Order: sequence, then C-alpha cells, then structure tokens
Amino acid sequence: MMHVTDSLTAKIIETVPEGSTFLELGSGKGTAKLVEHFNVYTVEHDPEYVGMVPGAHYIHAPLVPVKRNKRFSELVEWYDVDVLKRELPASYAAILVDGPPSSKRRPGFYLNYALFDPTAIVFIDDVGRASEINMLRFFTRDLKIPQVTLYDSHQRHMWSMFDPKDSIK
Repeated sequence: MMHVTDSLTAKIIETVPEGSTFLELGSGKGTAKLVEHFNVYTVEHDPEYVGMVPGAHYIHAPLVPVKRNKRFSELVEWYDVDVLKRELPASYAAILVDGPPSSKRRPGFYLNYALFDPTAIVFIDDVGRASEINMLRFFTRDLKIPQVTLYDSHQRHMWSMFDPKDSIK
C-alpha cells in the first residue's frame, strides 16, 4: 500500500471544498486522511485493500487486459471499465490518480477520461515517471488543460494537478 506525500494531501485539502465528494483511483494510507475531509469513493483492484479504511466507499474494479495503444504501448491492463461505468458516483469535486500501481497502468486514466466527471479537478501522483509525463503531455495538448507540476524536494516526489475549468479555449 503506497501513500501520497504530505504536500499533495495538503494541496488537495486546500483546493477541494470540505465535505465534497472525492474520487480516488488506488487506495492507500492517504485515504484515511482524505476521509477526514471528504466523502471519498476509492477504486481499488486488490480485494485485500477493499474496505481497509472505514468511512471510504470502495469500488472493487479488478485489473483486466486492455487493447494495445500506439500512444501508450506499455499499457497492458487497467481497471475493469464495466465496473467503473456501473459504480462511479455521478459527480465529484476532484479525482486523485494514484492507481493502479505501476507506471505501466496509469495511462489508462487518459485513455478512459471520458468515463470521469469532466468538471472535476484532477491530481496525479508520481508524475516523475516517463509514462505519467507522457500522459500529462497528452492531456495538455489534446484537452488544452494547463497543469501545475510540483516537486516535493523533501520527499523527492513529483505530482501534478489540473482544473478543467482552466482549459485554454
């Protein structure tokens, strides 16, 4: 079980209105902190972690093979889209992309972005890795959404956020 950095958690709490519905891809230690401030729905592929944090609404979405993609040739599996279509909340203020684990799976968020609330602020953890950098480039280019990327020098960790309301028309 991984966790987001303190700086990312602080930025989420500062940015997202208290009590809002919050969607998390990948449950971890940070889920407990988020539950203190938000109505958290968390998508988790590993049944061992489903229900681990009291107060979070878990959506168990196993990883399934995905069709090969030219942009992200490394992507081999992602959450079961049929489960997400059925169980995601109708709306939420923000999304934290911290799963599925492995940079080889994260671009699935970009490829399936149409499943998610287009008004939600998006936070993406671990953006120092090549596949996440590539994914951010596509978001900026294709959706015309500028992102803010921050480096936590204390924890040697990078994360990014973008707000669709800031899209460049």
